[in-house]
Amino acid sequence: MPVSEALARCPEAVLRPTRLPRYREAAAEVRAILRGASERLEALGLDGTYLDGGEDPELLETTAALCVRIQAETGIAAHAGIGPTRFVAWLAARHAGAEAIRSVSAAQVRDFLGPFPVTELWGLGPATAEKLASEGISTIAEIQTCAPERLDRIVGPPPGRWIELARGEDPEPLRPSPRARSFSQERTLADPTLEENVLGSVLTELAERLGRILLREQRAARTITVVFRFVDDEQQSRTRTLDEAIA
Repeated sequence: MPVSEALARCPEAVLRPTRLPRYREAAAEVRAILRGASERLEALGLDGTYLDGGEDPELLETTAALCVRIQAETGIAAHAGIGPTRFVAWLAARHAGAEAIRSVSAAQVRDFLGPFPVTELWGLGPATAEKLASEGISTIAEIQTCAPERLDRIVGPPPGRWIELARGEDPEPLRPSPRARSFSQERTLADPTLEENVLGSVLTELAERLGRILLREQRAARTITVVFRFVDDEQQSRTRTLDEAIA
């Protein structure tokens, strides 16, 4: 729901500013931990990551250890789903419950997916769900057994992707995210200032954040850029390349 609509419906609500730079920093910290287990990972926004567990015979134990480590080192409670496809793993993580981890084997996929409403399928929105409901189709189990020709008649082409997801099939391979070539931190001051001690304190804080990210990513940096944005939106930057990389 857009913020404007939320405020219109609930004018007494208190609107608090987001901390997007901190969210990005936390996401980088979590992914640095995950990269220690596998380089094959695909980012899913700021709050999720697909990780290729490969042929790990102790995948459940490895996943549990990662969740514990993430909680201990970042303070973030991690939930995980294990499954033969990205969609199954994603849905398992969303419904992991108090146990924090839910594992679904290939043999369990259809029974696991079946009870969920069709709106859980990626790309299937409310309008399409209404069309399916008018034909008596409201769960993923009913998509699993529905003939493609019938789905095509109800919702139009192409329904094949939803049938694949409903049956636990995902022909798209994991797309590993490339390692970042640069890292950044930013902060908007509550009150504009040119005080050197204030700006110096902010720069120190940002540098410390970047240092922690570099350490977690096991990376080093040579080129440093500082950008200032003024109240009139004018922007100035300074860049320096060091002789040796630092972390």
